[in-house]
Amino acid sequence: MSDGASTGGLDLPEAGFDAAKAFWAHLAAGELRLQCDPGADRCQFYPRPLSLFAPDGALEWRAVPRTGTLLALTTVRTPTPGFPLPPPYRVGLVRLDAGPRLFGVVEAEAAPALGSRVELVPPEAAEGVPPLRFRPVGAAGA
Repeated sequence: MSDGASTGGLDLPEAGFDAAKAFWAHLAAGELRLQCDPGADRCQFYPRPLSLFAPDGALEWRAVPRTGTLLALTTVRTPTPGFPLPPPYRVGLVRLDAGPRLFGVVEAEAAPALGSRVELVPPEAAEGVPPLRFRPVGAAGA
């Protein structure tokens, strides 16, 4: 885990190379930025040293909307060693409006319907809070 020096106190995953470090640093600063290939006009996730869409590897970081569509949802009922949340909690697959898909914890009183609109919640500098969290669009605190 990180030392928190450049992540606002968040306990974020260690990144093995500069591109991944940049993603987590932007997220800790409250901004969702993804690597995008300007020639293909497509964004990618997880950060990589080269483009997935063109052999030249041209990439730039772009601020993208935090919103997306919930594609899949499951409830975790078994404790996961090292994961900061006690069960039960929901994990969802979200297709961001910018294109890539992300897994994250889905925070909602009731399970949202597949196809619902969700938004990435800004990370909190609190121990035990997973860095990628989504809430239904318009939910309190989102």
